[in-house]
Amino acid sequence: MNGVYTTDPNLCSTARKMERISYDEMLELASMGAKVLQIRSVEFAKKYNVPVRVRSTFTDDPGTLVTQEDTDMEDVLVSGIAYDKDQCRLTVRNVMDRPGVAAAIFSPIAEAGIPVDMIIQNSGREGRTDMTFTISRAHLEKTLSILESLKTPSARKKSSTISYLQGGGHRCGHAQSLGRRRQDVFGA
Repeated sequence: MNGVYTTDPNLCSTARKMERISYDEMLELASMGAKVLQIRSVEFAKKYNVPVRVRSTFTDDPGTLVTQEDTDMEDVLVSGIAYDKDQCRLTVRNVMDRPGVAAAIFSPIAEAGIPVDMIIQNSGREGRTDMTFTISRAHLEKTLSILESLKTPSARKKSSTISYLQGGGHRCGHAQSLGRRRQDVFGA
């Protein structure tokens, strides 16, 4: 790879190599699955204000500069898109809708060293609710085993494999129309 691209160029022929990207944007993309730089290396570079040049040793291409954000970078709404095809969505259905239930479900999973990414608790009805969360596919069997051991009364477990797509950029959190645009682009 001769730099940081807007998305995986092996999957998208229109991916563009970026000339510059801020430390925070690179951290965000790396944490979402972009396999360009390790998160820890970007954290150290940011902490000590060390510019990082991502480039290939096989070409003279200058690559991408990872550095402090400047005013030109602030105009970009989305810097890049990262994805993870190895996610599973699990739903624990019909659990009691009361304080402490989520902790009873997620504490044993955390104690097993299984990272949980997204958690969604649906609105409760008649004292019951559903809990949905995502994990890496590599942790599916262990997580299902933990959930079965909880013996949650009348709870049913459902799992499915999903792909996780995330846009990264300085202003993603400030863009009110970004969700609508993402739906238009991805057909979601």
